[in-house]
Amino acid sequence: MRYPIVLLRAPAAARFTPVRARCLSTKDNSYKIVAATEVPQATESLRAAGWSVVGAQLSKTYEFKGFQAAWAFLTQVAMHAHLKGHHPRIENLYNRVTLTLHTDDVGSLTSHDIAMAKRFEKLSQGYERKKPATTSEK
Repeated sequence: MRYPIVLLRAPAAARFTPVRARCLSTKDNSYKIVAATEVPQATESLRAAGWSVVGAQLSKTYEFKGFQAAWAFLTQVAMHAHLKGHHPRIENLYNRVTLTLHTDDVGSLTSHDIAMAKRFEKLSQGYERKKPATTSEK
């Protein structure tokens, strides 16, 4: 017996519309290139929070209590990145999430990279983190 194939379509409001443009373009004047001499000062609070600056990239690995918390955080990161049109490199392994930010078109850190990293840092505050192992006292 053959069964009919039924294709269901999501309502228009639920359909995902992909962003066709690349991340920030040099035509977008809403960001400022951060000069190499300004990077240490501009990223001071981020480095204190565990972000690292390597070349023209900002990177941080978050460790959450479990996969669900990591995925919930990733969902917020993805939505914020989509709305801002600036997408980080995302790596996820169970409860670990690594975010790397850079602006493709300029080959340098921009004010947008720094603002996004600060926003992601605030987003991460609402999730349970894995507690660091403590050493027992003798």
